[in-house]
Amino acid sequence: MENLNLVLGHTSDVNAVRYYPSNTAFASGSEDGTIRLYDIKGDRELMVYDQEDESNVVCIDFSHSGKYMFSAVGNYCLIWNTVSGEIIGQLEHNDYVSCVGVTPDGLALIASCWNNRVMVYA
Repeated sequence: MENLNLVLGHTSDVNAVRYYPSNTAFASGSEDGTIRLYDIKGDRELMVYDQEDESNVVCIDFSHSGKYMFSAVGNYCLIWNTVSGEIIGQLEHNDYVSCVGVTPDGLALIASCWNNRVMVYA
């Protein structure tokens, strides 16, 4: 396996990485408040998702089609359109969201919080 030392363009710590469902790209989430999508074969950045308030991105996941991306940011789970780069929705929680994930069958989103709860959106 080749070791690639990529400079990701973030200006702060990178907290999350996730492969795009086709395995041709990956995303990285940072404490600078951005998520960046990179093409693996092209060795280039495809998109910057910027929530504009610089809240730490702590976790990311994709829908099975790759059309949507979910990020854990503060007390929210943000829902992104991966093509347009726009936030198309947000799920508010009573406490800090520490992780998000899509179920293996792709039918639900799960978010864990610091208030000892796990929320399932189906």
